[in-house]
Amino acid sequence: MHFKSLALVFSLLIPVTVLSAPVPEVATQLYARAATVEITADPAGDFKVLLEPQPAHPGARPTNCGYKQKKEWSKLDQACTTWTGKQAALEDAKPRIVAAIHAAEAHLGHPIPNPIHVLAKSVYHHHADHDDLWHWTFNFHAPACGAGSCVGHAYAAGEVRQARIFNAAHGVLFEG
Repeated sequence: MHFKSLALVFSLLIPVTVLSAPVPEVATQLYARAATVEITADPAGDFKVLLEPQPAHPGARPTNCGYKQKKEWSKLDQACTTWTGKQAALEDAKPRIVAAIHAAEAHLGHPIPNPIHVLAKSVYHHHADHDDLWHWTFNFHAPACGAGSCVGHAYAAGEVRQARIFNAAHGVLFEG
């Protein structure tokens, strides 16, 4: 009986002890830094078509029209399809770019701008000369970038790494 009451007292004291333990300052700063990320299309990149308003779809192709009218309809249809495809590609890239920025936040210098304005530059691609994995490319400004903007690569979920961030001098700031 004495053992049960002693066990009860200790089981109540352990959570109180754990909750009252001091938390290191570094840990609280680490979790308190989730910056907001705003992503837009880069005017010089693959998503530049998204900076223009979405083109209206031309509707059903006319059946009895001339060659020039069919060609014009095809051009309008292609513009609408391209815009819709790029919008879908950017929506696919956004969560990965946000995850890349959040993964690298501790390496971007202080103070980090909030929100971080990111320009999405390229669709999901592979370029063996500068990266061994398929990735999206984006640009942003942060204190650690130096004179210019940082370039980042965001990778698909489940890849070896989430992000690779380069400073303005092309040095690796973060890889992980």
